[in-house]
Amino acid sequence: MKKLVLLIFVFLLCSVTYSQYYSTGQDRSSISWREIETDDFQLVYPSYFENQAQRLAAIFTELYHLNKKSLKVQPKKVSIVLHAETTKSNGYFAWAPRRGELYSTPPNAGLPNDWLEHLATHEYRHVVQMDKLHEDLPKILTVLFGEQAVPAVLSYKVPMWFMEGDAVLSETLLSNAGRGRSPKFLQVMKAHLLENENWYSYDKASLGSFKDYVPNYYEFGYFMVANTLKNYGDDFWINALAKAGEYPYPWYNFAEFSLKNEERKRTFQKLIQELDSHAETESTFDSKELEIAEKWNNNAHKNATVTLYNDNMTELQARWKQEQSLIDTTTYQPLSKSVKIYTNYTSPQILNDGSIAVLKSGYEDYLQFVNLKNDGTEEVLFTPGNLTSKINVNDEFLYWTEDIPHIRWTENSHSALYYLDVISKKKRKIPFDRDLYMPSANEDNSLIVAVVKNDDYTNELVVLDRETGELKYQYNFGSTRITDPQFINSSTIAYIFTEDGTGIAELNLKTKEKDLLVEIFNVALSDLEYSDGSLLFTAGYEGKNDIYKLEMDTSKLIKLTESPYGASEATISGDKLVYVSYTSKGNQVVSMDLEEGENIEVEPKAWNDDLLLQAVNHQQKEAELSYDKSLAFSSNHYSKSKKLFNFHSRSPFAFSSGDYDLGISTTSQNLLSTMFVNVGYRDKSGYKNGQAYANLVYKGWFPIISTELSYGKQSRRLLTILDNQNPIDTATIKQEKRRWEWETEVSLPFDISRGKYSRHITVSTGLEFTKDRKVKHTYLSGTSDISSYKEGDPIHLGLEKTHKLLKYNFVFSNLHKRSYRDLYSPFGQQLSFTYRHTPFDDDNAYTYAAEGVFYFPSLIKHHGIKLYGAYQYQPEQNEFLDDNIEHPRGTSSLLSEKKYTLMSNYKFPLAYPDWNLGRVLYVKRVNTALFYDYGLSKTEDYSKNIHSFGTEFTADAHILHIPIPIVFGVRVGYETQTSDMFYDALLSIRF
Repeated sequence: MKKLVLLIFVFLLCSVTYSQYYSTGQDRSSISWREIETDDFQLVYPSYFENQAQRLAAIFTELYHLNKKSLKVQPKKVSIVLHAETTKSNGYFAWAPRRGELYSTPPNAGLPNDWLEHLATHEYRHVVQMDKLHEDLPKILTVLFGEQAVPAVLSYKVPMWFMEGDAVLSETLLSNAGRGRSPKFLQVMKAHLLENENWYSYDKASLGSFKDYVPNYYEFGYFMVANTLKNYGDDFWINALAKAGEYPYPWYNFAEFSLKNEERKRTFQKLIQELDSHAETESTFDSKELEIAEKWNNNAHKNATVTLYNDNMTELQARWKQEQSLIDTTTYQPLSKSVKIYTNYTSPQILNDGSIAVLKSGYEDYLQFVNLKNDGTEEVLFTPGNLTSKINVNDEFLYWTEDIPHIRWTENSHSALYYLDVISKKKRKIPFDRDLYMPSANEDNSLIVAVVKNDDYTNELVVLDRETGELKYQYNFGSTRITDPQFINSSTIAYIFTEDGTGIAELNLKTKEKDLLVEIFNVALSDLEYSDGSLLFTAGYEGKNDIYKLEMDTSKLIKLTESPYGASEATISGDKLVYVSYTSKGNQVVSMDLEEGENIEVEPKAWNDDLLLQAVNHQQKEAELSYDKSLAFSSNHYSKSKKLFNFHSRSPFAFSSGDYDLGISTTSQNLLSTMFVNVGYRDKSGYKNGQAYANLVYKGWFPIISTELSYGKQSRRLLTILDNQNPIDTATIKQEKRRWEWETEVSLPFDISRGKYSRHITVSTGLEFTKDRKVKHTYLSGTSDISSYKEGDPIHLGLEKTHKLLKYNFVFSNLHKRSYRDLYSPFGQQLSFTYRHTPFDDDNAYTYAAEGVFYFPSLIKHHGIKLYGAYQYQPEQNEFLDDNIEHPRGTSSLLSEKKYTLMSNYKFPLAYPDWNLGRVLYVKRVNTALFYDYGLSKTEDYSKNIHSFGTEFTADAHILHIPIPIVFGVRVGYETQTSDMFYDALLSIRF
């Protein structure tokens, strides 16, 4: 019983991170939807996507049987929504409500297999993982909390690296591609372990860091899952997942029931034998030189998952050291700055003066176009928005594409083409009404070739007039994926294509004939660039990415580099090859003399699995995904209006307008994320015994409609001026009343984000119906020593009333993008104006307020300045109208006609400790903020100034290994309202 009580307590603590609605937005309202429904899944998609939806249905049918066998579980029926009108190339699976969402737009440089097959294989694995966890979960949790019981237990029991690593392994084993065969994916962990002798702590590796770059869940997780499976067999993870559901207590770690000492000893002995055998045959390091025995003995930890992590890192590091010692790498010279903090320099392009335009980003820098000048300095050329493909330079012109969000529909975005004159710094958009990617210019910059990705999953090459955007030529490749088009001459374009593998071809614009230049294999090709009769490109024919050159006149394929971890994005400058080389501190731009390169003639070939994947494949013996493309599924119209409600979970928290309180609630969210309902009882601040409520939000039309009904006993303390006293008494009073509230609002949200600024405008109007009953005011204290009131005396300040209030609100936000370490936006404004009145009441009360938040950069990186200013006008007789503005921290609101508030913050990071307290707490960053606030309350014959100042100490942290971070801390200050110190606890969740 004690275990059950503690489990529910921990569950309540964790479920707040999962119990609000999860939605990425809405599709345009005019889409006509269809559905395919079988016993195992429901697939909802736009009607024009019928052909690909039929193929997806066949894929999911086969995946159901393959995953049922591999995880030994009976998958439950799942609903999946497909979004086809966005620039996103992604997908996710959510459990509350239980559904999958897929984005069909293929990535620009992806894997050498079909995008929809890859996406379905990865995401469906998450469905089955969750079902396996749910299978043995105590029934009381699902009875009490509904669907959100599974993600809540998952948050502290099952590491995210397992969820993603297992899905990556699944996508790899079920295809001839997958990220387990992607050199770009594999290079990250290899560089991390070979360049850092002492690997990071388990907490840091699994939860991240602001101090150092940490391989993500996918990269880290793949090697953890695959190497463990190789050593301990496929039942290891099946058992771990099942036990996580059967014993969902936080003191049992994920590998607790799977890692056995005897098996661990056998694994160590086998590792020693294999390392020594390899050392003997290849003349490389043996196990003693690698100090394996000493490290293995030190790996043991009371937490079995930490032991497993240490063992895997020890083994991978040793094996990769042996491999790396046999590679004779190319000598190169760094062109980008040497960095201590993780920084990426990518997409190098040579400008007319010999300098190099690159993309720069990292922990300290948001994405910018930067010029690496010949004298070694850097010049910022431009800050773009969210790029949808890489940059291309011809002469002094820089071309790129970036995401343009729809003004209303989040799942309907556009990829637009721009170019920048790097001399004049003038930017121009090329007018074209379709989504463009991967642009490249011809020799005289008069024409642009680009890829068009259509909503129906077809791809085209288009040639446009640069000045007018006029379409000069187009060619439809169907579902064959096209990337990296390059002009060879005025009538020929070379490109990379993916169709059951990846190859390179050329298209004659006049004859429409296509010629194969590089044979198709299951190896990803990218970064195609034409240079003086040759095509440069990146390929992983030998297990890691290197630069290759195709001589077009002789058809010879020449390998140019032998990189330590991975080389990519090459271009030629005179007799130099300029390219990107990966390191654990990020990508760096380097150069080498062409004559000193590898210059080895090679043949393209299929991917050869590394030893790890060979061993896993041998154990799993899983068949490659194979499905019948001729299968025909019955499809029907999907009615949006008939499927608005889907109550899925109960929660110990109550949510409304993004805020949460303790309480109890039940939630509904429909499949298309257009209708949200939350009903419950909450411990709302200012209410004596909580507040009952029901709210509904509908987002299926352009305007968002929301309504909420609530009831509770309100109790609050107010400061008011009693001018019937001599002298005037500033009194603290207690107000109690029973309040019914019904609020309905219609809002028009506009997303006008462009470039480096995220811009939003929201215009709203609403009706508030408020009915106050049993209103009572009690005198508590005052500033006058001779007041006629004593503590506890009743004061007659207001009558029982019913108010019908109209409100109007305008909000504008303009925020500059920020880097990973920035605490505030480096520059931005958030403005708000609110007007409320009661035109239907006898007193016709009113109030209005204006607020502004302003962000400014500091002279020191990642320090930020935030200023808040507000003004409110509210006649004293309208005290039932709540404040719309903030008041100085540590003080109470004053009832007065005019209010002014100024608040200032200077916030900066103190340290990046990456410190843990067992499994309970992991702290990534400690911050400090200094603040000073000023408030002024005025009437016609009275004014009062209030000041407060102090400091805040906060920490970015994780509790119980939950991947969603929290920020907690304390505020200490002094205020002049009562001339006293004040202390506040601070807590927020970063969803």
